[in-house]
Amino acid sequence: MSIDIRPAALQVCELTLEDLSAAMALDAAAFDDPFSENLWRSLLAGQGRGWLLRERADTPVLAYALFSIVLDEAELLRIAVDPDAQGKGHGRQLLQSTLSFLHEWGCQRVMLEVRRSNTSAIHLYERSGFVQEAVRKAYYVDSAGVEDALIYICSLARPGNI
Repeated sequence: MSIDIRPAALQVCELTLEDLSAAMALDAAAFDDPFSENLWRSLLAGQGRGWLLRERADTPVLAYALFSIVLDEAELLRIAVDPDAQGKGHGRQLLQSTLSFLHEWGCQRVMLEVRRSNTSAIHLYERSGFVQEAVRKAYYVDSAGVEDALIYICSLARPGNI
C-alpha cells in the first residue's frame, strides 16, 4: 500500500477587493516600500490585475503578482512570496500561471524592472522566458544607496514562453 504524500496542488486565483488586506500584508512583509492602499485600489479599479497563490480559497496567501495592462502589453509591478514559503517554487508557479492568463487575454509582451542585486528574482525571470533588454542607470535611490534597474521583456508570442 502506498500513500501519496505530495502536497496538494496550489490554486491561482484572481485578486479581488476581498483579498486586498492579505495581499497588502504580504507586500509589507516582502518590500521596504509597500504600496499604499490607495495605489492598490486605484490599480485594481483601472488597468491593474492581480493574482494570488494559495492552497485553497480559505487558506492564507502564499504569493501574489500584480500587473498593469495596457492594450497588448503588461508590466509586472510586483511579485512576492511569503517569506516563510520561499524556496518552494511558488513564485515560479504563480509567474507561469499569470503569463498564461495574460497570453490568453491577448497580451503579447510583459516587461518588468528589477534591481541589479536581486539575483533570485533575476533567476526566476530568466527561467520564465524573460530576456534583459536595457539598463536604467541609478534608477533606485534609497537608504541602501543607488542601484541600476535591469529591464526585462518576455514575448508571449514566442513558443515556449508560456
